[in-house]
Amino acid sequence: MRLFKFLLITVVFVISLLMLLAMLLPSGSTVARSVTISELPEKVLADIRNFHHWKFWNQYAIDTASVSNNVSADGKSLVLTDKENRQISYKLEGGNNDTLIILESVSGTINSKNRFISRRLENGQTFLIWTVSTELGKMPWQRLKGVVMDKFMGPQYEQSLNRLKRYLESIGTPG
Repeated sequence: MRLFKFLLITVVFVISLLMLLAMLLPSGSTVARSVTISELPEKVLADIRNFHHWKFWNQYAIDTASVSNNVSADGKSLVLTDKENRQISYKLEGGNNDTLIILESVSGTINSKNRFISRRLENGQTFLIWTVSTELGKMPWQRLKGVVMDKFMGPQYEQSLNRLKRYLESIGTPG
């Protein structure tokens, strides 16, 4: 009985300590990936802005294409429904000549801001950076997601950027 009591107190102490340490973690996380594309920045951003083209390069749009992909009539938003029936909404928020901002929400719970920043290189290529900033929440278990977010989401963003590069360099941006 003493052993059980000792183990219980130890487990409660360790969990409490982990939760307190998790409170020190930031409430947001940013994942960033980049790629160099042999295309002009204007064409690169135009293709990203066109939600109809996401099925050619965005890994999540490709994965959900068989379920449901709906682009709004004005072309400024996209709603994907995944296999678990969650709705992922993307809305074009704005930007300028070298930056594009797209808001993302998953079933209304997680909000992310996707930023695509392009820079024209001297050789005519485009250096594109994709950053995804996500607000994780205030609870410790929500903040712990930020520790592993880059490891799990980064490769998907990298794969999508490489698909975008291959897509644009092989056929260019359709009018």
